[in-house]
Amino acid sequence: MRNLIENELENWQNLKDAWIQSEGRSNTYLNLNVIPFNNLLDCTYNISNGYDLLLPPLQVLGNLYEVSSNKLMIISLEPLKTSRDLNIQNEYFYGIGNENYLEILGLHPLNLENYYNYQLNYFNIFPQIVGVESPHSRGSNIYWRYIDCLANGYLGNNNLRSQDWNSLINSVIDIPIIPLWAKQHPGFQINNSIRNLFIKKINILKPKKILVLGISKMNLIMELMELTPENHVNTIQNGNHTISVFQKQYDWGECRVFFRRFFSNGGGSYDDAFQAGQIISE
Repeated sequence: MRNLIENELENWQNLKDAWIQSEGRSNTYLNLNVIPFNNLLDCTYNISNGYDLLLPPLQVLGNLYEVSSNKLMIISLEPLKTSRDLNIQNEYFYGIGNENYLEILGLHPLNLENYYNYQLNYFNIFPQIVGVESPHSRGSNIYWRYIDCLANGYLGNNNLRSQDWNSLINSVIDIPIIPLWAKQHPGFQINNSIRNLFIKKINILKPKKILVLGISKMNLIMELMELTPENHVNTIQNGNHTISVFQKQYDWGECRVFFRRFFSNGGGSYDDAFQAGQIISE
């Protein structure tokens, strides 16, 4: 995975540099809709709905130095971050915060080891740099709180909530389809570049089980994973919602893909997330 991260970083860097030199008129990384060049110059990037081409891509979020064959892969759209988390990430990558955002254009080099470790050792690095002891501590976000409960169910733990990040370290790898940061979901159309990158990551990780949270992603993932209605094997009740289970044989082996609505905003409780983890582990 590190080789892929290195190669994609070089690809992103070359396209980003050409894009800056052309003042936003050249091709972008993965041919994505990005924050316009002029919005960057007048510092109105915070109100623009697009992907951020200036920050390096995040290809994976997990602990991949540990054995990962039995870990649950969660497919997300892109790495959304709060302004606070983004500021902390910038300081870790570049030694600067958001107040000097435009200096990332070239005045500060990317700390490569920090960049690689952030992705490949995420659940050790992220809690350390944000100063959060567990997914349920103040300063964490609701996404990881639910995923921690799910991870405890997946691992067969007796506790609903963790006091540290070990359950996530031992069970979860998050794969963004689009590796560029966005303030909100800008939306995108699958193209060959996006599809090829996704397939490369899947082939490296060889997942046995994949979880997709968010029904709006279902058609997208069905296309990327080449799933059809014939691959549907079960629908399981989980709280007030259901988990749809698909199964297919791939080059790396058999894989099950689980689709469920995300838990927040009426999608379910922490107990539902825990039970979902149990269902997926069976």
